[in-house]
Amino acid sequence: MCSSDLAQVELSVVADQEERLTRAELHALRARISPHFVYNSLAAIASYIHSNPEQARELLAEFAEFTRYSFRRERTYVTLAEELHYVQKYLRLEQARFRDRLTVRVQVDPDVLQTVVPVLSLQPLVENAVKHGVETRSGQRTVEIIGLDRDVDVEIRVRDDGIGMSASEAALALS
Repeated sequence: MCSSDLAQVELSVVADQEERLTRAELHALRARISPHFVYNSLAAIASYIHSNPEQARELLAEFAEFTRYSFRRERTYVTLAEELHYVQKYLRLEQARFRDRLTVRVQVDPDVLQTVVPVLSLQPLVENAVKHGVETRSGQRTVEIIGLDRDVDVEIRVRDDGIGMSASEAALALS
């Protein structure tokens, strides 16, 4: 075997390892759907059963669609539009839980909606914003999703108006 053939075999092995790593990371993301979220969603839905049964039915359908999306295995990548569709289902469930305390703003440039992203790449960021920006603070809170076209790149930001963290806390969280 010549050296170029060996290089091709090595590149193939590396590509295969990268694909397996990507699948493992996506599997880990799917497994990360918080039992806390499941419990809170079902409790929020239950709170509407007597006072607003139609709302309870709609939320239950949203919950079913979101969990189906979270646990399906056939695709590892989706468009940003599809990912946002299911993130918004997640956020509607959280809005049912927090009622008027949670405002959601989504401002995504239509030109980036067909960008391909890993399944459940945005949801953990949004869940983190809810957990740290809304759940732990009283009063009205906002979670914002922004998608910007940056020529060959797409910039996605998830922000909340919670208290944030100091630079040293952020550095510790990244380590």
